[in-house]
Amino acid sequence: MAKISTYPVDSTISDSDIVIGSDGDNAYATKNYTVAALSSYVQAPLKNQKVVGVTPSIALIEGARKTIIYNSVTGDPSTGSLNYNSSNGDITFDNALGEFENTSGGDLIVRISTTTFTTVSGGGGGSRTVSYFLQHYTGSWADVKEVQRVKTSDGEYADSFWSYFKLGNGEKFRIQMLTTTDLVTIGAGSQFEFDVQ
Repeated sequence: MAKISTYPVDSTISDSDIVIGSDGDNAYATKNYTVAALSSYVQAPLKNQKVVGVTPSIALIEGARKTIIYNSVTGDPSTGSLNYNSSNGDITFDNALGEFENTSGGDLIVRISTTTFTTVSGGGGGSRTVSYFLQHYTGSWADVKEVQRVKTSDGEYADSFWSYFKLGNGEKFRIQMLTTTDLVTIGAGSQFEFDVQ
């Protein structure tokens, strides 16, 4: 075999072209690989699944918990929620109920990241609290985390928090909100990301 530098450069790459390499699953035996096979491997879906739940506008009622619901999955963030690598079946997403279920067959670690746009209106001043509850379902719903954000005046706010959460097979989770005033609205386009780690 001649020195690699002496071979001509092929400026037109096609699927049938072949490159040489080592097979890591076979004691690094020298093998040929087609460009088509390498391209398919590199573009294969990521192992894990991610859901981005995008909300419609939701009015909150003082003292009443509200489960966050999401727009239907459309593949377009301007009109709906997104579900990346849904064929992996790690989690199922019920946007109308705001629920995510582990359907992977084993335990999962899920990273939850939120950006909620809230509007406080109506005057009155004073301290108004918006609470977020991460809930876990194993036969009944139970709070596993609460995050509070205090609003001291009317206006628009962007609330955010993130958390890691272990979810057993067949278990579900959702997010609820609670306010100390009727005058809080969740803005359309608020996003709740659920990323299987």
